[in-house]
Amino acid sequence: EVSPRVGLVLKADIRPGFTGQLSAKVERVERAREQA
Repeated sequence: EVSPRVGLVLKADIRPGFTGQLSAKVERVERAREQA
């Protein structure tokens, strides 16, 4: 609450046969931010 710092760790698991996973991750993170 009083700290001006923000830490972020992002892991990407890119596998053949899976598409749209990075966009889906961004959407999940944005939804989680809205709920926080």
